[in-house]
Amino acid sequence: MLRIYDNVERPRFSIRQRLLISSSVALTGGLVLFSVSEPPPEAAERLTPVRTASLSPQAPFSASNDFVPLDQAPDVAPPDEEELKTESVSDSPDLDGRAAIQKSVELLSVGLERMKSIPTYTAELERREVVDGRLLDPQEIFLKVRQQPFGVYLQWLGEQAGREAIYADGENDGKLVVQLGGLRGRLLGPLRLDPKGGVAMSESRHPVTEIGLTNLAEQIIEYRKRELDWNGGIIAHLTEGAEHDGRKCFRFECEYASAEVSPEYRKSIIHIDEEWLLPVAVTNYGWPIREYETPKQCDADTMLEDFAYRDVNLSVRLVSADFDQANAEYNLTRRR
Repeated sequence: MLRIYDNVERPRFSIRQRLLISSSVALTGGLVLFSVSEPPPEAAERLTPVRTASLSPQAPFSASNDFVPLDQAPDVAPPDEEELKTESVSDSPDLDGRAAIQKSVELLSVGLERMKSIPTYTAELERREVVDGRLLDPQEIFLKVRQQPFGVYLQWLGEQAGREAIYADGENDGKLVVQLGGLRGRLLGPLRLDPKGGVAMSESRHPVTEIGLTNLAEQIIEYRKRELDWNGGIIAHLTEGAEHDGRKCFRFECEYASAEVSPEYRKSIIHIDEEWLLPVAVTNYGWPIREYETPKQCDADTMLEDFAYRDVNLSVRLVSADFDQANAEYNLTRRR
């Protein structure tokens, strides 16, 4: 069961504070980033301090920011899966409140640093999202990701097989190149879209430029750090022993006290892989418009977005052609 760490009544915000909260909301990568002014001093005085967990020392990592085309890079073997493993870094199987938030930042920071030594990877992304008030059909997408410069190739699976897309920083005039499936795709050919434009985002809440494990980890760390400055208004809990895609995970869950604190999201659940220390699944929930008999019913009706990375391969070695629209294995150029 989740336990709130401020142990006080929900703080009352002034009109000015509410305006500050409402005006500072921005959606990024499946997550909500926002800042909030502190609650009244009388609420802060009643806070119960919580111990912050410490992170076990980790081996240092080195990485270069200088990009060398992958097909011209030295023939260095990709990291072995065993090298990516780490000992459990949790001091306690259960952490609450500020300690849980701090620990999640520490775990993800180690995973993010480790990703600097991973030039490319593949994964399958399963996503469900509410766009313009409508819950869209689930999508399964095979991804090829290049870290620097950022590039991603997407191949839809299942019922949407035949659709492809590619985006690479500094290429194709900054456009997302999309090939639709079926007869419509054959008639239209490849489309060049603004990655943050209305057409490209008609089936997603977030642009393709924010896809991937590294982007997700950075976004989570950013808003978790902001929450560490709060004096209440959030419930947080971190546990070991969860599973995702057959792998052991930490499970981080937070729930906000009211829509005044978090206008967009009511609750967030994040699974952090225990070996990679990366966020492999995120589910965000909105605020209900009616009362529910059980929390499970409420969650089912208010789910806003669900992202799950499966079959992640951090050892694969991809080359520049994997992020080239003209790749003969892709259907991203009109052929006569």
